[in-house]
Amino acid sequence: MPQTRETGAAGNDYGRDCGEMIANLLGAQKIRTGRSSNECLLNGERVIIKCARSKRPQQVGVYAHMFDRLDAVIGAFENADGSYHIYQMSLDNFKRRMRFREYINGDRGLMKRAIFEEAGTLLRQFPAS
Repeated sequence: MPQTRETGAAGNDYGRDCGEMIANLLGAQKIRTGRSSNECLLNGERVIIKCARSKRPQQVGVYAHMFDRLDAVIGAFENADGSYHIYQMSLDNFKRRMRFREYINGDRGLMKRAIFEEAGTLLRQFPAS
């Protein structure tokens, strides 16, 4: 089913809210105030937190124009029971393994959960809230 304006806005809201929750749980400090980005500092590294719901094929995307200012990508993947598995992958590893897609609003590197599980580092598991 194609994305509509409403479903796109709902997904955007979920990503921002989830990213803020994960940042707080990990003890990361947001770099930008407000809801413009989930870029954070975590253990001295500049990271972006990307979230995926359990209902769809799980993947996260990072805009290519962000690559020059990131050290790593954090993927927060929701499980069917509402819990989360949180993985970190270095930017170099992400770029080597990503699938690149061109979009009207900006090119993105996409990464499936399975690749985070295989090549990333499991940071934490959070129970359902």
